[in-house]
Amino acid sequence: MKQIKLPLVLLTGLIMSCSQSKPQGEEITPDTLSAASPLASGLPVKINTDTLQFIHFDGNGDYWDAYFLNAQKDTVRLVTDREFDLGVRDQLMKVQWKTDTLFSAGEGEAKYMDKRLIGFSPVKGKLFSRPLTENEVVRTVWELPEVKGTADNVWAGSSPTFDRPYYEIGTSTQDEDHSSMFLSFRIYTFPQYRITVVDRANGGETELDAWRKQNNP
Repeated sequence: MKQIKLPLVLLTGLIMSCSQSKPQGEEITPDTLSAASPLASGLPVKINTDTLQFIHFDGNGDYWDAYFLNAQKDTVRLVTDREFDLGVRDQLMKVQWKTDTLFSAGEGEAKYMDKRLIGFSPVKGKLFSRPLTENEVVRTVWELPEVKGTADNVWAGSSPTFDRPYYEIGTSTQDEDHSSMFLSFRIYTFPQYRITVVDRANGGETELDAWRKQNNP
């Protein structure tokens, strides 16, 4: 009988993530506004307030970015000065932001306008987009034609993080005395849902549709 096997370490990791302290919204004061903002020139600063669902944080660029969904399920990107943790992913938040002047890196430091996060706080309400659960992702792989009827085991090897926004899903076949690795997949949750097939030999990956064309010309 085929069984979905989920490692206990994932459950432990999720519990630890939820127990971490959550960042709180920053108090809005003149000190929190950039010196390059209209406030510095004596012009009024418009503070916008929206209810958004936090989905991702990117701390790899010259400016950090926080990504949210609005009620129309459109992605909203805001420049932020603070780091987010996984414990607040997929939470509804009351978000305050303003249009600010930023500077591009490199020679010349050209100015440009962008949206900057000022403060946020969690609020109660129905999520705009319900995230997939780990079990749902594993079942999705079970139902793939390449897996169904061939693999004997499907499991989640890792859950999404901000640096690796995907589930690692492994499959294997089972003989009487040993198991053999079959296909490996990545199920991306950001910036959009997609499935790739992983080449375990070199770590490369191919979009599922492209992989199917390569293996079924």
